[in-house]
Amino acid sequence: SSLTEIKFTLNNQRVNSYLTFSNSGLSTPLLIDITNNFFFNGIKSGTNLDYVVNNNQLNKTYFLGDLDNLKPTVLVPLTFRAFTANDVKNFLLISNKALSAGVNSYVSYNNTRNISTTVAYTEDLYDEFYFGFHHPLAIKNFCAWALAKGTTKPEYLLLLGKGMEHSKVQKSLDLVPTLGYPASDNMLTSGLNGSVLEPGLATGRVPAKTNEEIDNYLNKLKVFNQLPNEIWRKNLLFISGGTNPSENLSFVNYQNSLYNVAKGNFFGAKSSYISKNVNAPISEDQTERIIKEAEQGLSLISFLGHGSATETDISFGSPTSHKNKEKPTVYIVNGCSTGVVYGNNYALGEQFILTKDYGAVGWIATTSEGVASYLTAATRTFYNNWFVNMYGESIAKGFQNGLKVYQQNNDKLNMAHVRQYVYLGDPMLRFYSPANVDYEIKDTDVTYDRSSLNPLKDVVLHTKIKNLGKAINGDSVTVKVQRTLPDNSVITLPVVKIKPVFNTDSIELILRNNIEQNIIGNNKITITIDPDNLIQELNKSNNSATIDLFIAGNGVNLIYPLRNGIVSSTSGLTLKIQPDNLFTKNA
Repeated sequence: SSLTEIKFTLNNQRVNSYLTFSNSGLSTPLLIDITNNFFFNGIKSGTNLDYVVNNNQLNKTYFLGDLDNLKPTVLVPLTFRAFTANDVKNFLLISNKALSAGVNSYVSYNNTRNISTTVAYTEDLYDEFYFGFHHPLAIKNFCAWALAKGTTKPEYLLLLGKGMEHSKVQKSLDLVPTLGYPASDNMLTSGLNGSVLEPGLATGRVPAKTNEEIDNYLNKLKVFNQLPNEIWRKNLLFISGGTNPSENLSFVNYQNSLYNVAKGNFFGAKSSYISKNVNAPISEDQTERIIKEAEQGLSLISFLGHGSATETDISFGSPTSHKNKEKPTVYIVNGCSTGVVYGNNYALGEQFILTKDYGAVGWIATTSEGVASYLTAATRTFYNNWFVNMYGESIAKGFQNGLKVYQQNNDKLNMAHVRQYVYLGDPMLRFYSPANVDYEIKDTDVTYDRSSLNPLKDVVLHTKIKNLGKAINGDSVTVKVQRTLPDNSVITLPVVKIKPVFNTDSIELILRNNIEQNIIGNNKITITIDPDNLIQELNKSNNSATIDLFIAGNGVNLIYPLRNGIVSSTSGLTLKIQPDNLFTKNA
């Protein structure tokens, strides 16, 4: 009898299989890959059928039947989510219904930030924007529609959920798809909104598999957004790897070029450097220093070296070893594949982003191989945006515009880097960016050599001045010193003018001692920054420091008789004296 239908399994390791079926009685033959939900068009010649199928996995099950005889067993009505123009807000959040509890928590937090959010679940997007198929173009089509039709034009896109690079065979884990190979979240919106290779929306991803992981990240984000104005928020750590001294030196020089951007207007960064011992494959001995610096507080850790999805050639240590719960950190990790978060295992970036309390609140890296010069050139555009040109804008917006500036469509390596950079984190997260300067001086910031105090010698005050706020290269800053003597008279020293302080600076102030000014005893020294309030600051209450400076005399005092006193007789009179310095020996 003729062939009417057949179900079979192939276990072939070849790239492709050539299948021939003879004596077919099928009028409209259809070959279906049941394992992956694909169908194949073949060649029908009389009663013979020929097909070529790809073998991208073992043990695939196929069904060959007649399309005319295939009928659905159950028809289920589908109601679209039916997005409208008024549904589109400034912040698009795309997730999966399996993560709805975490989505609700995120939207509630956005409401406290006065951020209007559009929630779209991938299950709905597949139906409404890609014919019911599980495919990343559903996300791209939705974003294109939102940009074209939305009453409010969106600016930010959060991909809240795990995406898989090989989504065809791992659909259950592909909660929020990425696009392309190597994986590229940028491609989900590139070409939209006037963009070319760069993303058309400021995009971030939190690659969570569970609602608990969303809460882990969200709690770190809340801590970060409530951080006070403190000087550690201008701290940057530069880590340079390499396989030999020459390569390491070039990496260090690349990192220096980045620091030169961040230290000026308007961020005013302070840097620390860690460089690899190139004789060791992984510099474990330097991990403790990285951990310590993170605990003390870092705005950004900037790495350039060799890496993979799971490690870097200078180990950061585990996220839980970074006890930075109150000081979450952003990482930019320039090394091969350090941005891969689209596989089965928890990659390095996922670990740092999703670990509870500790680790990272932002992670920028690439999803495949990188070239140091290209990575640095791209990162320099990010730095120029984050710390200068787009100061105060979100990390994702600086990242988006940086890729726009960096891209060169006649350079394939450049194009690959633009595609492969990924930002993990909230798309509205911002680096520390106060609106004005904020000079600070504390009592403990004024020191002097106590052992050398002498009424006949000048006193040198070593004074540390910090700028907790914006670094602005403007007019000079005035420093006033007032000295209250033991008799409560006040001496105002000539004002001192210094250059604007970007981060931290130390100055020396000289107190001239004059024995005739009754300086013996306790002197109260008050140092004030900008005493005439000529500079607009975030806070003026931290502009003064006061210390007590006790000066002991070096001469002698007459105890009896009293100075200028009159005695009735000199008979039996004893002259008593005491040194001014009570610690003088053999007095």
